[in-house]
This record gives sequence, structure tokens and C-alpha cells, in this order.
Amino acid sequence: SCNSKEIVLWNFKTDVEEKVFVGGETVFDSIKLDENGSKVLGFDDIYGRVVLWDYDSAEQKTILDFYNDDFYSLAVSPDGSKYFWLDGNDVTTIVGKEGDYYVNQVDESYDQILAPVFNKDGTILIGGTFYGYVNFRDAETGEELSYFDAHDDWIRQVAISPDESKIATA
Repeated sequence: SCNSKEIVLWNFKTDVEEKVFVGGETVFDSIKLDENGSKVLGFDDIYGRVVLWDYDSAEQKTILDFYNDDFYSLAVSPDGSKYFWLDGNDVTTIVGKEGDYYVNQVDESYDQILAPVFNKDGTILIGGTFYGYVNFRDAETGEELSYFDAHDDWIRQVAISPDESKIATA
């Protein structure tokens, strides 16, 4: 049986537990797999930790340990090399797979990305904001590249077409 201090991967066709990712005393509220299925990322709102595991070995690679009371959004780049989150302290963070920080900044409420998604090569982070803007950022510097006004209220989801020619927002 599993508890909230573990992330359990199940085979949904057979209902069989395949892997368990253990986080010590960390209680996980949010999880994400990268597109390649090589990394697992877990967020813990109680202790304010971000934990990264290698999928194949289930070995814990990185723990970013800092106090935070909530995580609002999460994205993993397609190649699993970058991780984005917006936390309850209004801090936008992009880190590399070894825990190296690319971006760690406080954003104004109109710039906070709630619906993040990386482009195919992981160089651009695209996201919807509280104020209904779609924001394009450089994924290594956090610099805003462009934006456009899409909705009258906050954007909860963003999806990119496979050929990256279209963006859907809701």
C-alpha cells in the first residue's frame, strides 16, 4: 500500500504497481512526468520541497529544500532538462535537471504564469496569466519575449499543437 510520502506509478491496464518513488518525510501534493518518461518531479506544500527522481532507477536526484506554502503551476520541458513552477510566495522558478537555477524571481500578479508549457526544444516557456495574457518567456533568463491579450480573466490551461503553429487557451 502507498502513503502520501510516496509517488506510486501504476500500470492502468493491469492495476499493478510498477514503481515507487520515495521522498522521506516529504508529502507530495503535485507531480509531473517529463515527456520522455525519464524524470519524475514531485512538489511538497507542507515542507516546501521539490524532489526530482530518475524514472528508470527511481533514484532521488535532487531535493530543492526551501519553505513555501503552496505551488500553483508546474511544467517540465519535453527533454526533461528544465522544470518550471510558480509558488505561493509569487516566485517564478526555472531550474535545470541537476537543480541549477535559471530563473528565480518574484513576478507581479499580471505576469504570473498559471498555465505553463514549454515549446518542443525547451527554450521558450509559454503560459497563461491571471490577467488573461499569453506570455512567452526565454526559458533560461525568464525575459519576456512577447505576449498578447487572450481572455478577460485568468487562463487555466494552455496547449500547443504538435507543429507549434497554434496555441489553445482556456
